[in-house]
Amino acid sequence: MFEQKVKDIYFMGIGGTAMGSLAGLLKSAGFNVRGSDNNVYSPMKEKLASLNIDYQTPYDQKNLHPKPDLVIVGNVIRRDNPESLEMQRLELNYESFPSFLNKYFLANRKSLVVSGTHGKTTSSSLLAHTLFSAKKSPGFLIGGILKNFNGGFLAPSSSGPFVIEGDEYDTAYFDKQPKFMHYKPNILLLTSIEFDHADIYKDLDAVINAFSNLLKTMTNNDIIIANSECKNIKTALSLSHTKAKVYTYGKTGDFRAKNTIFDNHGLKFSVFFKEENLGEVFIPLYGKHNLMNALGVYAMAHSFLLTHQEICEGFKNFLGVKRRLEEIYNKNSLVAIDDFAHHPTAVRETILAAKQKYPDKKLIAIFEPRSATSCMKIFEDDYVSAFLNADRVMIAPVGRNLAQDQIINTHKIAQLLNDQNIKAQAFSNYEDFKLELSKIKDNNCLLFMSNGDFGGLLVNVSDLLQS
Repeated sequence: MFEQKVKDIYFMGIGGTAMGSLAGLLKSAGFNVRGSDNNVYSPMKEKLASLNIDYQTPYDQKNLHPKPDLVIVGNVIRRDNPESLEMQRLELNYESFPSFLNKYFLANRKSLVVSGTHGKTTSSSLLAHTLFSAKKSPGFLIGGILKNFNGGFLAPSSSGPFVIEGDEYDTAYFDKQPKFMHYKPNILLLTSIEFDHADIYKDLDAVINAFSNLLKTMTNNDIIIANSECKNIKTALSLSHTKAKVYTYGKTGDFRAKNTIFDNHGLKFSVFFKEENLGEVFIPLYGKHNLMNALGVYAMAHSFLLTHQEICEGFKNFLGVKRRLEEIYNKNSLVAIDDFAHHPTAVRETILAAKQKYPDKKLIAIFEPRSATSCMKIFEDDYVSAFLNADRVMIAPVGRNLAQDQIINTHKIAQLLNDQNIKAQAFSNYEDFKLELSKIKDNNCLLFMSNGDFGGLLVNVSDLLQS
């Protein structure tokens, strides 16, 4: 699979969930793996430790000594990063993560790609687990920790398919096309298209065009499973003139969910393909967004020729993904949930899902603006709408330093929520934030939402809540 001389592989930006998973995959294959990052957050921090993968923080040119045989460069790395400069000076061999993945894992096998603004990690995890349950010997590389596997990667058999998240973020500083352009999908699940990644996309049209370019690459032997409820997907399909076979899912789709039951055990629904009732399924996930994720994965698995019974078996035994409505504390009727939600749409849907799972508790939405987009003013009004179903809102300090005319005004969001009779607070420092959290007692559900870890707070959240 690899050139014989490649033994020592260095990951620049190893703390990313996908990068860390690839590092684990190569470590399990017998390669010497090491790397670096500025910060490594849970759960990848613990996962790298369990895999005995060493990494250095922060970035430093000396980390590349002794010289590795190959450097895999993450998309967080800038051209002027000290390690990037040293890599160039030493004339080391290097690849981007997507390019490497395509060459060594996707070539000559079925590429099953899950793409879209929302739902990629949950949907790709559910698909990978369902294929594994059906004994299809899949490989996968997913930006999350699958509880069924206690990891985000699995090496495929010689003929097994490979499941990968198709991210629209750019590939690397030396390759500005979206990651998913490297993955050449045979079956593509397209969950949603919204404006995101404001640091690299000018506007919604630019995002739609990126997805359209992916669809243009697909042939008449390929299959697209598209969310019929997303108008931006319809636009991307129209612009692409794709040759692939298109199936849709949703209220007006080829695959539809009927007789749906939402309760604190999960989701139950009947799957219809056009007018044919394929049968009932149950999955221990919550919220309308996960109903759509499950329906899309069902359509994808059906297209891969799994039977209804095989899909049902995989669905009912799916344990979920870390940081996706993950319960991290439950004592004396006080519950704490960790979730990766940070885009306004994801925040809104995650709040509704948590209320479904814990219907008897007051829902306190606790949010940390930390991603490039969530720290910008562009979504201020959308965040106000996203929090309206919470009983209380707490907003942690903003996780990035931006110019005053660009940075999100969390105090304004809190004031607008208070004007609508929802108790809301925005905090400028973590000392006051932690003090307020420590006052919260029984019969509440604390829903922590961030792509970070609230300044390390989540690691010791039980100590804080018991104080």
